[in-house]
Amino acid sequence: MMPDIQDVFLPDSSSNAAAELRRSVSARAVQNAVRDYLAANWCGSSPVTCDELPVDGDGIAVVFHSEGPVKSDQSGDLLSFVFNVTGRGAARVNFRDCFARLAAGCPEWGGKVTTQAGSEVWLHSLAAGSVSFEGREHQGVVKEFGSFTLTAEVAMSGSTFTPGECPEEEGAENAEKRLAYRAVDSGVVETALAAWFGGCTAGTLPEFGESVAVRVVSAEPFETAEHRDYTAKLEGRSVRGAAFLREMEERYNRLPVSGVTVALPGGSQVVFSALTADDNLEFGLETLLGCEFQTASFRFKVQIDPAESSFVPADYPEVIPPDRSAGRLNGVRLERALAGMIASQLRLKVDREVVRGGFGAPLPDASEPAVAAELTGLEAVNCPSGWKLTFTATLRDSDRTRLLDRLFLLESLLPRYEFMLDGFEVAALCKKSAALKSVSDRGRTLHQAQFPMELTIV
Repeated sequence: MMPDIQDVFLPDSSSNAAAELRRSVSARAVQNAVRDYLAANWCGSSPVTCDELPVDGDGIAVVFHSEGPVKSDQSGDLLSFVFNVTGRGAARVNFRDCFARLAAGCPEWGGKVTTQAGSEVWLHSLAAGSVSFEGREHQGVVKEFGSFTLTAEVAMSGSTFTPGECPEEEGAENAEKRLAYRAVDSGVVETALAAWFGGCTAGTLPEFGESVAVRVVSAEPFETAEHRDYTAKLEGRSVRGAAFLREMEERYNRLPVSGVTVALPGGSQVVFSALTADDNLEFGLETLLGCEFQTASFRFKVQIDPAESSFVPADYPEVIPPDRSAGRLNGVRLERALAGMIASQLRLKVDREVVRGGFGAPLPDASEPAVAAELTGLEAVNCPSGWKLTFTATLRDSDRTRLLDRLFLLESLLPRYEFMLDGFEVAALCKKSAALKSVSDRGRTLHQAQFPMELTIV
């Protein structure tokens, strides 16, 4: 039988003794006491914890919300503490019944509760607010969630608070968890996600070409060292039509999932507590370097167990240089290679019928070139993906029919993607609109076509 509070010495609320009692209060001790009291009256089998619901499984959580003003009655000074009590359960009817009973047990005279740390908290009264329920998805499963507000009045006289009262997870064990939390590397997380989904790369989607990539787009603020949360995005583009869309749907349909462990070649191990879709799978079209691609993307939530994961430097993503100097590009050799490609397509001779730069003066034998090929522009970009240049082929002929035949023969060569050109790795060679006109040269009227092209070199 608990002692009556009237049996305890009650100092006057305005006295120094009462003030000293108020200064010694520990909100954490009160929270632990409320948790212990509710656990003793909880008819369910899931645990009752402080601060947050368990990551996996079901349970009840007591979360400290605020501390109210001091008031006095025949029991001396009373401090009020407000808590949010939340719960989660899989069995809808049974959880609702137990959770509603827990709230219905208040208001009640609580009595004295001794916490595990040794604090003695006199719960003068407990009053519960209205109870609300809703069904929500948790780790891919719809569960029942409940909540109510609980106000606890603590009688300072008769309560003692242990200086070491702290959350159960704090101390040396919590310090290790925080270190593990800070050790999570988002780059390695991306690599692990790419390995798990398969057929995709870690990081951003390349500027051009077919590819599928997964990247971390945001990190959630710290709430607990038990897990670290991110939002990631998987996106891709392809010209393979239905096959590509089917592959993206298969990746999307793998979610939600929990308890996934990915081992990487360098020795890292990433344990995903949960992977859940955060958005719809979106399809679209994108024109890139003159080629139309189908695109698909979706966002998803990533929850990592830091304590079970390990991150080895060998698996850290490669650092890409932030700048690439165009000075390493041999423009003369590139221009000559392009002139050779045009000569081959038109069945003409390099340096005689196809020349670099402008037309200039006639050749020593009085013959004139048919095509002048030259680099006319370099886009001012600094990126690791390569260079973007403009290349123009100018065709001239006194015979307009022959000029048009050569123009359309050259036009049929483009666009071209991902090929080698005299040692240069070309990502794309795309055509632009050709302009035809008549020009006067040394008293003669010639037909001319300017055919600009866009060149992307890796």
